[in-house]
Amino acid sequence: MAAAAVSCILADGWKGGALPGAIALIGYDQQIVSTCLTICTWSQSQGQSQNHTRMTKVGLTDPVAFEWPPLAIFIEADDPSIAECARACRKLRAANVPIRLEIVDPFSNSPAEDLTDATISEFVSEVDAFFDAHLAADFPKMR
Repeated sequence: MAAAAVSCILADGWKGGALPGAIALIGYDQQIVSTCLTICTWSQSQGQSQNHTRMTKVGLTDPVAFEWPPLAIFIEADDPSIAECARACRKLRAANVPIRLEIVDPFSNSPAEDLTDATISEFVSEVDAFFDAHLAADFPKMR
């Protein structure tokens, strides 16, 4: 459900809708990666056709490109999709998508009694640090 929502937000952003300042994803989701790659393809094809048309007809400057929000995928070290996720992140970075992969200690499959406050606190701190790095300048009350 969350993956579909993020995919819709990104697709709406491509069409001119509002985008969040940063997006953190917990775990790998192929649907989101597919949406991102589709937007990259749209962006490249639109830019090429608009550049050619503008340059030959009216000589205007390049069109404004879709501006990606910073993305982070937080994935557990024991997640079986970690290699696929890493490949997807490299592919997206090659397409100029500002995405980073953060590998975190496993905890989602741990019994509740094995989870410590320190483990949870460390994970929350990593997510907070991502948002601080990308949003705090625009939203100082976050701190």
